[in-house]
Amino acid sequence: MVGEQETRRPIERPRVQSVARAIQMVDLVARSEEGLSAMEISGQTGVNRSATYHLLHTLTQTGVLARDGRRYLMGPRAGVFAAGVTRHRSPREQVTASARSLAAAIRESVVVTTETSPGITVLGRAGGVMIARELQRGFRGSAHARASGKLLLALGPRQGVQRFLDTHPLQARTANTIVERARFERELDEIRERGYAIDNEEFLPGVCCMAGALQTGRGAVALSIVAPADRFRAQRETFAAELARVAQTSSVPALTLV
Repeated sequence: MVGEQETRRPIERPRVQSVARAIQMVDLVARSEEGLSAMEISGQTGVNRSATYHLLHTLTQTGVLARDGRRYLMGPRAGVFAAGVTRHRSPREQVTASARSLAAAIRESVVVTTETSPGITVLGRAGGVMIARELQRGFRGSAHARASGKLLLALGPRQGVQRFLDTHPLQARTANTIVERARFERELDEIRERGYAIDNEEFLPGVCCMAGALQTGRGAVALSIVAPADRFRAQRETFAAELARVAQTSSVPALTLV
């Protein structure tokens, strides 16, 4: 069968062995804790010492590696490579990576939401067991009761808020849902000042959310932490700090916490 033949086909060896060896050396240095000596690199790659020194000299002269005494470290050009990887990723990949990083850190579900022409729409989620099962991809209801909805409204133009309020009744989903227009507008003002939004059991009883925004260059995207109310209240400060951390330490320079 064709599939079996393709599976059994031997892996083609690199055509330029010196380049492959140089990349292997860079990989070893990048993975090391405090850099490596030439002897260590030679031993781990199996390349003789003479060839190792020649390759390391070239990598150092070009800025890919740097030398500190007898040890070789990553050089300044390595940062250029990393930035290029980041630039070439699509906005969806960038946001997904940030969502997964946040979910892994807090061990809760993270929902990704953005504003589309039909409304404020869920794009997907990362991590955890989703306790708010309505928040599936494509869901766009009750934006006034969701942390992500309030956040994206607060970050948008004021006329957009008025248009939303004129066309979307503030219907109660729980006893905590904000249903008075003036109070809702004050809530949006507080979100603008605070920088993130809270759903205090406004969408579902027993479930709270916190949403922070990432700017992708194509508009804001909300990352919403979804957790049981008791756990949320106990971890609220941690959640806020992790939202900020993901934005500040993200490998995507275009993403910043609003």
